[in-house]
Amino acid sequence: MAKKEQENQKAKTLMHHSSSSSRGGSSPKLENAMVNAYKERITEYESDIEKLWKELEEAKAELAKRDDEEKDWLSKERGYEMRISTLKSTNHEIIGMGEALQDECKKLMGKVAERDKTIDQKNTAIESENDELKDMLALCTSAAAERDAERRVNKLLTDTCKLLQSEVSSANAILSEKTAKREQALQRVAALKAELMDQKDEMGVLVQGVRELVQKALSREVMHCYIYDVITVSYCASRRHKEFLIIADSDSESECSDSDESMESDALPVKKPRRTIWKCRECETTIRGQQAHRLYHVSGHENLKVECPLDECDMLMAITSVSAQLLNTHNKTIGSLRLEEKDPRDRDRKECLRKASGAEGKYFTLGGFVEGIEEQKDPSKCKKCGEELGTSQGKRDHIAVHLKLKIPCPVGRCDQLCHWSGLARHLKRIHKKKISSLDKHEQKRLEEAREAYKAGSITDSVLEAQRHLHEERERLVDVITNEFLLDVKTNKERINSAHRSKQMIERYEQCTDKLLSLYEDEHVI
Repeated sequence: MAKKEQENQKAKTLMHHSSSSSRGGSSPKLENAMVNAYKERITEYESDIEKLWKELEEAKAELAKRDDEEKDWLSKERGYEMRISTLKSTNHEIIGMGEALQDECKKLMGKVAERDKTIDQKNTAIESENDELKDMLALCTSAAAERDAERRVNKLLTDTCKLLQSEVSSANAILSEKTAKREQALQRVAALKAELMDQKDEMGVLVQGVRELVQKALSREVMHCYIYDVITVSYCASRRHKEFLIIADSDSESECSDSDESMESDALPVKKPRRTIWKCRECETTIRGQQAHRLYHVSGHENLKVECPLDECDMLMAITSVSAQLLNTHNKTIGSLRLEEKDPRDRDRKECLRKASGAEGKYFTLGGFVEGIEEQKDPSKCKKCGEELGTSQGKRDHIAVHLKLKIPCPVGRCDQLCHWSGLARHLKRIHKKKISSLDKHEQKRLEEAREAYKAGSITDSVLEAQRHLHEERERLVDVITNEFLLDVKTNKERINSAHRSKQMIERYEQCTDKLLSLYEDEHVI
């Protein structure tokens, strides 16, 4: 705008000069200047006109776009109006269908009420008939009971006579067997006495050789432990006679005990029995205690296998893993096997131990002897009740029985209480789970129960408190679920009433059939 004002002022000055020159005569310079000024203004006007023309074209394009958008909006509005009209029509149809359904529901409710009334009338009639049938059954049962009592008394008398006769015959047979066994036992005692005398002479020779070896090479304790394993067979024969001395006379008992004491006093000068500790030459592991432990170890080196005692399983395994295989694979124990399954197991076990005893010298030699340990008093007997116990886990469970300690099952809503050794069996049989397959919450409950079991804090009072909390939690859950299911039950009760009436009719028919059968039996009798 400022430029245009300046140009207008220039034009005015030029016009003033031109007017003055026209009055006083024009000059060419002024004319040229005016022409140039007009030309500049013309070019500026042309550029402004072009700009305005472009703006007009842009405005036209925008107007065209707006027209297209308005057309689109109009078409959309028409589509929406069509949809609204269709929705209104469908809504009217739905309302009509709902009213029709309500009318049908009212009709059905009336029919259901009529059926309920008829069913109630039938139920009252059935109850009255049932009362009459009960009276009839009471009369029939009283008569039948008297007859059954007479029959039972006669059967008892005949059975007692037969039992007395069989007991008398069995007692006579047992007496004859005992007399025969006594005679056989006396004969075996005499034979064992002769064998003991022979073995006593042999033991004297062995003792002399042992004493010479002790003086030459080894100490007395080491040599005693080695010879204790060497002459185990001869000692077994000397121990065998004790079970037969119970039947023999007191004189024979005194003679046999004197010979046994003299044999032990002459054989070895050690006062207390000992257990040995040996080191394997192959793997350098130490084996304690009886010879059977060493034989089990040798069977592992020699790769001696036994078959599964069950017929349907052909698996081969080590002699020490039979019980674990039965429990994990077949869910059985050795004690639950039948007699025909135990016999082949014992036969395979004896054969395996026989082969292992033949190879014992390869792995356990005199150089592998470590030491001998004096055996203490029998630690496997309970001091309170005197029961003999085997494994350390069995001892812990036995102590828990005396202390009334039990561990609760960690699974869900199970209220089973058991000892630690029986927990794995319970999980496998009842819940089809293992301890390793429990989830996080069950593992946490198991760890807490284990710590309390070890500390001895799980008593009956604690278990009762835990059970009460568990029952209270279950009661709250049941209350919530019952409130949720009330509406469903109310709808189901109407359906169940018809089923109950059918069941009552079926029971009535069964009772009538029974009465007819009883009447027929009475007529037959």
